[in-house]
Amino acid sequence: MSELTQAQHQELDRANRAAAITQDPIVVAAIARLGEDIFEVWKDPKLNAEQREELHRMHRTLERFVGLLDAYVMGGAEPRHILGLPAPEKSFFQRIKEYFNGQKG
Repeated sequence: MSELTQAQHQELDRANRAAAITQDPIVVAAIARLGEDIFEVWKDPKLNAEQREELHRMHRTLERFVGLLDAYVMGGAEPRHILGLPAPEKSFFQRIKEYFNGQKG
C-alpha cells in the first residue's frame, strides 16, 4: 500500500466527511423535499416575475450545494485509488433524484 502525502490525506478526509453527509438519509430527504417545495411554490400562477426569479435563484443555490458536496466526494478519488479503496457507488445528486422519484436507495 502506498503512502499518501499530507495534502492527499486532507483530500481523503474531506471526501470521507462529505460522503458521510451525502449518504445520510435525512440529508437526502431534506434536500429532495426542499427542491420539491421550491418547484411546488414556483407553479403558483399568482407569482410575479420577481418572485419566480427568486425561486429560481433558490433552486440554483440548492443545485450548487449538491454539486459542491459531490465535488468534495470526488476530490478523494486519487487518494482512494492509491490506497485501493472503492469509489462511491452513487453521486449525491443521484441519491436525491432516486429519493425524489420514490426509489429511496
